[in-house]
Amino acid sequence: MSFAKLYDQLMEDIDYEEIYAFIKPYIEKYNTVIDAGCGSGYLTTLLAKDFEVIGLDNDEDMLVLAKHRLAKNHVDAQLYLHDLNEEITLKTDVIVACFDVLNYFCDITSVMHHFYEALNDHGVLVFDIYKEEILDIYDQYHEIEEKPLPYAWSINVNHNEILHQIKVEDTSYDIKQYVHSTQSFKKVLESLGCKVDIIDGPDERKHYIIATKLKGSLKNCMVKTK
Repeated sequence: MSFAKLYDQLMEDIDYEEIYAFIKPYIEKYNTVIDAGCGSGYLTTLLAKDFEVIGLDNDEDMLVLAKHRLAKNHVDAQLYLHDLNEEITLKTDVIVACFDVLNYFCDITSVMHHFYEALNDHGVLVFDIYKEEILDIYDQYHEIEEKPLPYAWSINVNHNEILHQIKVEDTSYDIKQYVHSTQSFKKVLESLGCKVDIIDGPDERKHYIIATKLKGSLKNCMVKTK
């Protein structure tokens, strides 16, 4: 089983309608939306029912699943294979990066810069990040489940790193995530020239960050995060 298919099955029980209802007020009627790290297209499909959507992901298998999900729901979105560590050569009104997308980056500076550059003036970036207390909650975590398929999941923490191991049949998947403080993101985004709001949302494990690009505000000084 590919990681994309495993991910797709493990993510199927999330209340995507609730997430979409939370995000939708930040999107205006004729906005173009980039779903950054769109995965297998659950949220992309909901967004595409109301808006012009571009889905980006660095896993080709994920995009195949997303394309199938869009077709099954009779909606359309542009899908591109793209690493968010690289420049986004598109302009958009809104960027959404939910379901842990930013938790996979050790250094957040370049990806924040790429998001900023891709936004039109007054564009909005919406994303989620783990709350720092997750590091204590997840350390030495183990679970064994039978649905939606038999798997064993273990988690260990090393400083700000979350190390996941998922075992399915004879295959083991190792995943690394990072927990950065809200102030790290706020510092980078404000240095670029964004108004930043940090709020709670549907997932109680996470902070939600809403960053609005102020017109003509890109600063020459980049702030490096630790």
